[in-house]
Amino acid sequence: MPTLAPDAEAPLPAAWPQVPADSPAYVMYTSGSTGRPKGTVVRHDNLWALFAGFDSVLDAIPDVVLAGTSLSFDICLIELFWSLTRGCAVHLTSHRTVLDEDGVPDGAFYQCTPSAARLHTSSPEGRRLLGRLGALVVAGEPLDADLAAELAGLVPGPVVNGYGPTEATVYTTLWRVHPDTPVHIGLPLPGVRCHVVDAHGRALPPGCPGDLVITGTGIGGGYWRRPELTAERFPALPWAGGDTGYLSGDVVSFAPGTGLRFLHRADQQIKVLGQRIETGEIEATLRLHPGVRDAAVAVLPDRTGVAAFLVPKEGAADLVPQGDAATGASPVPLSAAAAAGLRRHAAGWLTGAMLPTVWQTVAVLPKSPNGKLDRLTLAGWAARSAPAAPRTGTEELSGSAASVVLEVWEQVLGERVTDPGATFFHLGGTSAGIIRVLALLQPRYPDLRAAGLFRHTTARALAAHLTDLTDLTDLARADAREKPAETADAAPAARTDGSGRGARRAQALGQWTPRARR
Repeated sequence: MPTLAPDAEAPLPAAWPQVPADSPAYVMYTSGSTGRPKGTVVRHDNLWALFAGFDSVLDAIPDVVLAGTSLSFDICLIELFWSLTRGCAVHLTSHRTVLDEDGVPDGAFYQCTPSAARLHTSSPEGRRLLGRLGALVVAGEPLDADLAAELAGLVPGPVVNGYGPTEATVYTTLWRVHPDTPVHIGLPLPGVRCHVVDAHGRALPPGCPGDLVITGTGIGGGYWRRPELTAERFPALPWAGGDTGYLSGDVVSFAPGTGLRFLHRADQQIKVLGQRIETGEIEATLRLHPGVRDAAVAVLPDRTGVAAFLVPKEGAADLVPQGDAATGASPVPLSAAAAAGLRRHAAGWLTGAMLPTVWQTVAVLPKSPNGKLDRLTLAGWAARSAPAAPRTGTEELSGSAASVVLEVWEQVLGERVTDPGATFFHLGGTSAGIIRVLALLQPRYPDLRAAGLFRHTTARALAAHLTDLTDLTDLARADAREKPAETADAAPAARTDGSGRGARRAQALGQWTPRARR
């Protein structure tokens, strides 16, 4: 391929090709939740509408655009094509090598995922790059509030949170980050319309969570050679005048003035012991720990708990990985003392079902080729880290806590417990029986809550839980003796976006204790 100098002249073609606006511009493949790749067809008119809408977001067209995104990630179209159609210089780089380059000019435009941005904030080279940018767009993943605030303080120009499925042409909404404002995904680009609806397609009022349906200029041509899937995800909408819409699969809410707020994926709800939880809330809480730089969680295969994978900050000696994990190859378990400290921190924010049961540390969280967090690898780590299945049979269960559990269970069930690996309910127990067990165990274990009994349903698991409660109580007493003059830590600031209300309500129920009998 010939290379032209900036002041060189290229010969003009004899005739420019005539391309219909509704003809395909490209096909971008995405894997989706099924794991089978599907090609999304985007037309020329979709792309030009995106470029025109993108112009309105920035204060000015930048002189230089940094192109560091993989060609398999559709935001690269902004870097490679929007930039050239606006007369920008394109600086070809990568998210890794850009940190070592001296030729990045001040005021450049840059895009990356929140995961990559968080890595940049943790190194001097990354912070130096962010401090020279004219504008930063983060997209591809939910943007956490703490990262948004940090980026707004580091980047001289605007920091923009971008949202958009590939099926709706790169960006559907854009929102400029404002300090002390809950993170939103913002208002739709010109020509794009976003509808927040219930399961029957009825519009929902502001503040109510609902399914996001997208219509307008961003809707592409469906999936390449997948007519059934196209008809399912790109239906004609009677309530939108028959326009074709895209069912995003995302749950959002609308706030007048600030726009849409992303809540979660509708098809990726995680349930632990029957309770619906949000992994993002757990991860955000873990990042508030002073020794944690980044965190990710994955549900255990049996859906009885959550595994936490933590990237420690420099100087957090008890969290620093050793061995293979020091190179990022694989996670290693945390020490019991470190896990207990993290659990105490998380318990101030989260319900019992949301508290991780597996704690591991790793040098680097796994990333996909697009720079997003690789949750498939996390699921594999969680599967390997899950405790072995309880043995069945009549083997003895030793320890003082085990003796107490067996004695109480036998009293409530009315028969001898011979299988410590069977659940309370499989042995004939009921919810009313659980309350009796709680009343009998609490005099000896005052920190035990009803949620703990529903979570640890075998005699072996409950005995281990009671032992952990005892250890935590002993640690707390030791801390109190060492620091008698210190006051209790201040409670975390109340959330202004309402995302923690359900968690606080469930936590209150989980901490229920029976009244003393009169």
